[in-house]
Amino acid sequence: MSRGDVAVILPAGGIGARMGQMPCGPKQLIPINGRSILAHTIAGMRLVTRVQLIVVVTSEQLLDRVCADVNNLLNEDDLPCAAGPPEARLLCEESDGRTSLKGAASVEVICRPASAIDSRHSSIAHGVEHLRNRGYLFVIVHDAVRPVIPIKLIEELLCAAEEYGAAGFWVPLVSTVLRIDANGLVEDTIPRYTDEKGRLYVNSEMPQIFKYPILAKAYSLCDEHQLLHGTECLELVRRYCGVRAKMLKGDPDLLWKVTRPSDIILAESKLKPPKQKPLP
Repeated sequence: MSRGDVAVILPAGGIGARMGQMPCGPKQLIPINGRSILAHTIAGMRLVTRVQLIVVVTSEQLLDRVCADVNNLLNEDDLPCAAGPPEARLLCEESDGRTSLKGAASVEVICRPASAIDSRHSSIAHGVEHLRNRGYLFVIVHDAVRPVIPIKLIEELLCAAEEYGAAGFWVPLVSTVLRIDANGLVEDTIPRYTDEKGRLYVNSEMPQIFKYPILAKAYSLCDEHQLLHGTECLELVRRYCGVRAKMLKGDPDLLWKVTRPSDIILAESKLKPPKQKPLP
């Protein structure tokens, strides 16, 4: 497998309501061991062999801060920056061996239009459109606040996406899921065991990988309700493209996200600080 046919979309425009008010702003910009959570995520994705481009989609409100944060990451490696497409605020070109990440992926930061729906799906849709006619065969959709990048698992997921058109990770349900009515009374329970047909309810995790034409078609057909309230890209390609994603069992110790303050402690234990540059 060679580099060049895979792009990554990282939606990074959320405010992290479940994290609560943080002095440094939204959770993707929380500093941990010398880098923001977003920067750790980007740095990890740049190590995936086939990834050529990482597109960070943020809001107008956060654009300057996200660009500055990504610039700080790229400066760690002395990578040159140049103007990208008109709508992109940042493009990091490949270096000529001047960095420990030789040939690492470029990074572009783009802004979700102020008039666009304020949602994760809307950010992803904008990232998908940004990649149109640029020659990428596959798109990895990930979360900016999932900073541990399981490189070996991503390679396995790419193989599954090549065969099925879409692929994702699942992990077992940890807690029982109930459906309650408007009065708070239990209506139904989702079983946590495999049924007689071998079917199982599971948690969907990130990253997910799609053939670009499939994901682009799904978002072109997605209605406003889905853009605002939907959370699952795999469901979009099933509903609008008839593509049933291949699901691979993942490792919960790797496939986690920073959601609440307690997750910061876990992140601090798992994320390594950047290597220090030698003094001139």
